[in-house]
Amino acid sequence: MIPTHNTRSGAGWVHERALAFAGRWIALVARAPADARDYMIEGPGGLLRNTAAAERPRYEPSKRRVTWPNGSWATIYSDDEPDQLRGFSGDTAWLDEFAKFKHPREVWDNLAFGM
Repeated sequence: MIPTHNTRSGAGWVHERALAFAGRWIALVARAPADARDYMIEGPGGLLRNTAAAERPRYEPSKRRVTWPNGSWATIYSDDEPDQLRGFSGDTAWLDEFAKFKHPREVWDNLAFGM
C-alpha cells in the first residue's frame, strides 16, 4: 500500500512541530479512533512508519496518546465525541479527512476554543 500524500504530509508536519518544542501538546483528530490509528499513526503515511528510530514517538492506545522522545505528546480525539476537545489547550492540531466528520461544527468550535 502506498501512503497518500495528504497523510504523509500531515504526519511530517506534526512530527516537525513535536520536535520543534519539547513538551508541545498536539491534537490528532479523526472521524473515529480507529481511523486515527489506521491512518494517522500506524498506516503507511502515518507517524510511526515515517520517522527515524531515534525520533519515533511511542504509541499508547489505552491513553489515546502518542509521545515523542523530547516530551511532546499528541492526544487522539474523534468526531464521535467532539466534547472531548474541550480539555485540549495546545497550539497544533491535525484534522484528518475533516469532510467525513458527522459533527464538523462541534469539533471545530471545541478545538478552536482550546487553541
